Amino acid sequence: AAAVERCTALMELAALGLFGDSTRTGEVYGELRRRCGADAIDHLKRCQEGAHGHAAVVPLPQQFVADIARIAEIVRKPEVAP
Repeated sequence: AAAVERCTALMELAALGLFGDSTRTGEVYGELRRRCGADAIDHLKRCQEGAHGHAAVVPLPQQFVADIARIAEIVRKPEVAP
């Protein structure tokens, strides 16, 4: 909980969720693409736009929410090393 509270940006939260390390923001897009597909990056960018007060264009809001939920489920599951 303390690690989450220290995050001040969405990319820090994403890095924390993906790697357990909020400082690895530069690796977020690559890992998100690898684990969730290229569309996940577009979804994250739309979330960032909305978080910064810009009107994010979301043509199908219910589908967007469902996609974000799917991405969150994938990110939440720890990967097992081969």
